[in-house]
Parts: sequence; structure tokens; C-alpha cells
Amino acid sequence: EEDVANMVANRSLIVSKDDCLSLPDIFQEIRTVRLPKDIMEQYNRLFEFCIFSLQAKEKQKKGAYYSAVCKLAVFTKLREVASGFLIDDYGATVDLHTEKITALRQIVEEKPDEQMVIWCQFEHEIKEVEKTLSQYGTVETAYGKTKNIDESIHRFKNGEAKYIVAHPKSIKYGVTFTKCCTAIYYSMSYSAEDYYQSRDRIHRLGQSRICTYYFIQAENTIDEVMYEAVEKKMSYAEVFAVIVKQAAKHGIDYNS
Repeated sequence: EEDVANMVANRSLIVSKDDCLSLPDIFQEIRTVRLPKDIMEQYNRLFEFCIFSLQAKEKQKKGAYYSAVCKLAVFTKLREVASGFLIDDYGATVDLHTEKITALRQIVEEKPDEQMVIWCQFEHEIKEVEKTLSQYGTVETAYGKTKNIDESIHRFKNGEAKYIVAHPKSIKYGVTFTKCCTAIYYSMSYSAEDYYQSRDRIHRLGQSRICTYYFIQAENTIDEVMYEAVEKKMSYAEVFAVIVKQAAKHGIDYNS
């Protein structure tokens, strides 16, 4: 890989977007929500269970490769709880709270005339957000179960839809939404690439207005870790290290 990279480098000129484009400023705002007391207690118990599960796997691995990516997969349930739901062992979805939906409504009502892109990580989130936003205007989606993503994108770009609710991997490259200048991150992943690609859907050549990004985060949860991870472009191993350090917030001494 290094040899190929060196061969390409000798014949390449790399220029950053900031170096060659004059684009409007961006504005970022974190909207923090507080989980209900009983849900936060459930979250803390689940966090403890995740930590103990990882410790047990570490003891049993006997030299087998156990990557940071595998470790982070254990925390998927925490991401679900932070967003307001939980998929149980039988595949059924249990709704836990509506704090993020309430925050989403507030943002939308503050900007009633704005087109918006809403980024989500889970199918259940997309369905709930779509149902909520349909009360304010026409909604398109772009994720694995969207019948025709190209048509959804076309309708949003033409102004036939006021909102598009999407997974970052479904609209990753080559899509321009410069008539829109507002994006909401309802939830996030650990991927810095997905994050910056999704940001660039509205902040690119042809954009003439300040772009605003809202981040809906559940307080003292993994939401805050993921935001830090993508903003600082952390590796998976670094993200996991942050999670372990934050265990103390949830009454857990990881080392013991």
C-alpha cells in the first residue's frame, strides 16, 4: 500500500477544499437533551453491562484478534437508548423516550421556512423522524429501504420536499444540496469520513448562505463521545479509550 501511495503521490497534486473554494461560514450548535431519570438509570446499567462484557471477552480471547471496531459494536445498544428506543433480543423495538423528537420539533419550528437535511443512523429513527416531520411539510428519505433514492434526492433538490431524512452512507458522494443551508444530526456514528462527507452535501460550491448544523445529543451519554470522535478525527482505538475513561461518570471503575 505504501509503495502504491508513493507512486500516486509523484503524479498527484492534492488541494483542500478550503484552499481553492471561497465558501460561506458555518455555524454549529449542540442541542442537549436530558434523559428521564429512569431511562438514565437504565442507560447506566446497560453501560456497566457493556463494560463487563468487554472484560469477559478480553479474558476469553486467548490471543485471538479482538479489534477496537468489535469493541465499539458492543456499545450499539447505548446509542439506541440515547436516541429513544431499544431493539430487544427478539428483534422487537421498544420506545423509551421522546426527548430527541422534542428537540427536533423545536429546531424545525424555529425555522419554519427552511429546507433541512436530517442525518440518522438507525432505521427506527428515520421512520420516527419522517412521521414527525410530515406534520410540517413533505418528507423524503434516503436509506436502505427507500424505494428510489435518486428520485427522493431529485424531489428534495427541486423543492418538492421540505425535508430529507437520510443515512450518511446513502448520500455520500456527488450530491449537492446548495439550496438548503440547514442540517440536523439526530444521531452520529464514529466515522469521521461519513460525518465530513455528509456536512459537505450543503457546504460546497454554489452555496451562498451561512450553513447551520445542529447536533442533538443526550447528556452524559455516548452521543457526546461520538461528536468528539468525529470532530477530532479519532481512530477507533482512541474512541474506545475515551469511552473507558468516561466509565467513572457512570459509577464504573473499569480497571478494577
